[in-house]
Order: sequence, then structure tokens, then C-alpha cells
Amino acid sequence: MVKRYGEQAVVDGVSFCVEPGALFGLLGPNGSGKSTTVKMLCGLVSASAGSACVGGFDTRSRDSAARRHIGYMAQGFALYRDLTCEENLEFCARAYGLSPSIARARKREVYELTGTGAFKDQRAERLSGGWQRRLGLAAALLHDPAVLFLDEPTAGVDPVARRDLWDLFYGLAGAGKTFFITTHDMGEAQRCSRIGYILEGSLLVCGTVAEVRGPHETLEDALVALVRGMRS
Repeated sequence: MVKRYGEQAVVDGVSFCVEPGALFGLLGPNGSGKSTTVKMLCGLVSASAGSACVGGFDTRSRDSAARRHIGYMAQGFALYRDLTCEENLEFCARAYGLSPSIARARKREVYELTGTGAFKDQRAERLSGGWQRRLGLAAALLHDPAVLFLDEPTAGVDPVARRDLWDLFYGLAGAGKTFFITTHDMGEAQRCSRIGYILEGSLLVCGTVAEVRGPHETLEDALVALVRGMRS
């Protein structure tokens, strides 16, 4: 996939494959093209060239059926801060076209899964950063998608909340959901089954953590050597 804004290619020929049930991590510094890649895969931004297939659907089709197979959590808190948790989830349920009975059942499930049920009548703006991330995840899971795109899902949360969220990701991946997670945290990258590293719009490497690390002592050492070799 390629994405250009004017003459600048913010994503330049990125190509990879993620297996069903995987926890795939896309690493890179701020401005490297991670979020744009996710938005193209979700059909939120059109690619300038190339194509992608997610869950068996071509992302260029703008098919509503394709959207129902995808859950997306933006980098920042993207729900309505002045609505309660319940009101936010009800809004999402209607946007996804869930029937009232299915919506009620799914809300119960995601409340239990994410632990946000205790705050269902509290406005989102009053939640801590960690609980806002959990509410965002609950909204992304509401329509039971097969593939979840999480753009820096633990940004700004404390270490305990970060660990709890990753435990939740592991559990869901074990149940068959596929995760595509962007991060620039090396500790989080080591939790993924496969990772890719993107820099200045180009995917420099993709593979398991062991494959990317290679002979280097740490993953960070391997990526530093990779970047320095590219720039030398």
C-alpha cells in the first residue's frame, strides 16, 4: 500500500501478511506511518496505490459488511466525553445496526470482559485514562469483530493498567480474534507473536521477535542497528 499527500509518501509500498488469531505489532516512531497504515486497513483513508484484504474483504470496496468484521480503537479517546459509558455503547450499537436484544446481550458481555460495567452510568470524561482505554476497547468489541485494530492502545496509561489490557488482548487472541496493534514500546513489542518496524513510511523488517532480533542481545539493539545501517 502507498499513501501520498501531495508529493510526500507517508506510507511507501508497505506489504505484509497477518495470520488469523495473531497478535501483530507495528512499531515505529511518531510520524512513521503507523496510524495511516491502520486507517487504510480499516477503510477510513483511501490508499493512493495498492490494495489490502482484511478478513476476506477488499478494503477499497467500502462494503458495510467488511466494516462489521473490523473493530477499531483510535490512538486518542474517540468516544463522546459528555455521554455516559452506557450511552456511548448504545450509540455504537445503533451505528453498527445491532438489534435491541443483541445490543443488550453484547453490552453485558463487553462490560464483563473489560470491567467497565461498574462505570456504566458515569460520564466518559470522568474516567481515568486507563478506564477510558477500556471503554474504547469495549466499543470496538461491541459488534464482535474478527479483527481488531488498536492504535497505541496503552498510550498514557499506568503500568498496572497496561498489563491488565495486554492480559485482555492475550485472552481474546487465544479465543480466535486477530489483533493489529501499533506501538513504539519495546516491552509491548516483545509480547506480540509477530512484529513489523516502519520508518519514514517504509516497512524495514517483519517477522517474529526472534527473527527480527537476530544475533543482537535485545530487540532494541537490533532495530537501532537496522536504522543505522539504512541511513549509513
